[in-house]
Amino acid sequence: ALSHDGTRARLFVDGREAAVASANAFDAFPQSELRIGGGHVNPEFSHWKGKIDDVRIFRTALGTNELAEVNEWIGDADGDGFSNGREWELGTDPRDPDQDADADGMPDAWEEANNLNPLVDDADGDADGDGLTNLQELNHGTNPQSADPDGDGLNDFEEVVTHGTDPFDVDSDDDGLNDYEEVAVYGTDPRSGDTDGDGMPDGWEIAHGMDPLE
Repeated sequence: ALSHDGTRARLFVDGREAAVASANAFDAFPQSELRIGGGHVNPEFSHWKGKIDDVRIFRTALGTNELAEVNEWIGDADGDGFSNGREWELGTDPRDPDQDADADGMPDAWEEANNLNPLVDDADGDADGDGLTNLQELNHGTNPQSADPDGDGLNDFEEVVTHGTDPFDVDSDDDGLNDYEEVAVYGTDPRSGDTDGDGMPDGWEIAHGMDPLE
């Protein structure tokens, strides 16, 4: 399929973009003949290389949904984030959103979205080196490519396994101290805003020279 939006011409082969030409690559309307492809009687005028057996020209650039209607390769029948063509390449079912081609317990779409290989059993791997396996990252809802997403100094393993804090929140208990400070500096409870239960938040006590543990 060929799409032209007035500034660029895009050639789609089997639903995938194969080439893009800059502005005024061609103008279909004043031409008596639109010459595309190779192997015909006037190849010196060809804008695209190769042979094309089906050409469709649209007056406006097609969006994703329109392109999917034109060619099923880029459609996503099961809504799992993989195009039908990609499902074919992976050998998975285009109508099953929970495919796991490598049987490692992690859905293919999640693996690909997180830069893991959906064709390799890497459930026990630790892509970001934070102590959680890739499968554990899936189960905890954390990012297997980011060891410390909230940047508080505690990695995902320390947050979700050791201390039970929120790996996406610098200050899990909202007491004015970040989780790392509570654990490594003051010895306070990062899950409790008032470790000693005296009615004064840990951060406030620290700021005023008081002891948050007594």
